[in-house]
Amino acid sequence: MKENKLLTAISSRDQIYHKLGRCICTYQQVELLYKHYLKFRYIAKDFGEELKGANSHDKATLGNVVSEFFEKPKEVKKHLTFSYEIEYVDEELRKRQLEALVEKRNYLVHHFILDWDGDCEESCKEVLGKLSQYHEEARVELKGIQATLKHIEEAARTLNDPLIRARLLNPNFNALYELATIRPKEWISLGEAGKYISNETGVCFTKSPFRNGFKKLSDFIEDSSYFTINRIDGELYFKLSS
Repeated sequence: MKENKLLTAISSRDQIYHKLGRCICTYQQVELLYKHYLKFRYIAKDFGEELKGANSHDKATLGNVVSEFFEKPKEVKKHLTFSYEIEYVDEELRKRQLEALVEKRNYLVHHFILDWDGDCEESCKEVLGKLSQYHEEARVELKGIQATLKHIEEAARTLNDPLIRARLLNPNFNALYELATIRPKEWISLGEAGKYISNETGVCFTKSPFRNGFKKLSDFIEDSSYFTINRIDGELYFKLSS
């Protein structure tokens, strides 16, 4: 990193103000991203609805955000729900680390100036070192939550894929697609498909609530663009579309 010549030319007092402002801004970024994580770690999916966050945390303090970070997502009455949770080898240790982060941020905002003797050179040196340490810790935390949010973004993008959504929302289609994937080069008979659906979903197609309005399995299969249909001696066969 290049040396900031401006900082070397100004007083220690001004350097401290600069580093304090930078430090608080970094902590603020961490707080905002953790709030964003709590909004979107729990994704509720209803038929025909778009992905959306469960709750708003805009007015929560960093301390409240950290406390909720370790809580299990609250249940929301939707047809399908997906939650993103981070697992740690030592969750208690991680909790203490984040609580320490909150304490340091609060100290910088509320008490730091009171503890600093601006007329004492040794005090200035000590404070500059402490601010550099605090900023580095906050910067590491910032990179960590940014990486987590990137994973959530990728997961949400996956859920918007038409094929993934079709498989998630319809157990019958998922069973058919799975069977066709297992045997990609073979024509699969209607009887085999019906048996596979029963084994995978626990109910036969005609009694399933996921028939999309079709009474016959053959009509259900023919309606899908993901399958290629072939009739052999009047019997329906299918396989994955190329």
